[in-house]
Amino acid sequence: MDFTLVENQSLIFDWMKNHRIVAIFMAPPCGTCSLARNIPIPDDPSPPKPLRSLLEPDGLSALSGRDRIRVSQANILHHFCKEVMDLACRLNIACMVENPRSSLFWFTTPWCDLSFPERLTYAYHQACAYGGSRPKWTCLCANFPEVALVSLICDNTHTHLPWGVQKTNGKRVFATALEVHYPPALCDAIVNAFSAFE
Repeated sequence: MDFTLVENQSLIFDWMKNHRIVAIFMAPPCGTCSLARNIPIPDDPSPPKPLRSLLEPDGLSALSGRDRIRVSQANILHHFCKEVMDLACRLNIACMVENPRSSLFWFTTPWCDLSFPERLTYAYHQACAYGGSRPKWTCLCANFPEVALVSLICDNTHTHLPWGVQKTNGKRVFATALEVHYPPALCDAIVNAFSAFE
């Protein structure tokens, strides 16, 4: 479903209000919010450029064209996440949101304007502690404290794949894009946190 469309958002709200949803996990797009866009890439004629900043977390004022559209679409989804979390708090539905720990998503206007910030618990973990290839830091935020069960960090007893840019079939691929899939052990930990919610 395309959640930038009001009618699809409304359907989710209706399901929530009619007790057809018992738990929610959201992972809003983080590509426009990534601080990795600030890292210089030597010998790259067209490196990714920053689209947001701490001073302008909803999008840099100078954006235009495709970048402006991309940020605008992401902002619609960020607002939708805020509305879902607010409604989940009102209805006591377990709700969890995932984004990188360093993501500017956490500083966007919708997220900073949540109606029940006192109900939220933030937990941080590293993907490699759950079987991932790199020590990627991730933040999970939920309206139930059991999210804190997902908090393993790297014990430095294993090796990590490198960050940076890699070439795959002649195409440039960023290591951050290779870390989007959740390791099975992390999925289990997230499910266990939801299961512990009362």
